[in-house]
Amino acid sequence: MMAGKAKLLAAIIEQALKEKNSENDSLSGQLEAFRKILIHDLSPVTFADIYAQTLAYGLFAARMNDHRTDTFNRGRAAALIPQSNPFLRKFFITLPVLIWTTVSAG
Repeated sequence: MMAGKAKLLAAIIEQALKEKNSENDSLSGQLEAFRKILIHDLSPVTFADIYAQTLAYGLFAARMNDHRTDTFNRGRAAALIPQSNPFLRKFFITLPVLIWTTVSAG
């Protein structure tokens, strides 16, 4: 189930990267940062896959620590991610609204 959602999200991220507008500037900026710091020849397809898998893992980690079933949102997910993973916590805090809206709706 999570793998299917990650694949769907990767396709949405890839499409968002193709569409140049102010809503996905943050996403494009993150792709460029990944290229500059981590993988110089990173393709948008591979970035979308990495991003989607990171998001799926983060949601899983957060849900494993969630004892409430009434609400679950980006802020709650970030708060529930173990403090031993500051990268993932920051990832959720800075997650573009476009992506989070898609995840919440699915």
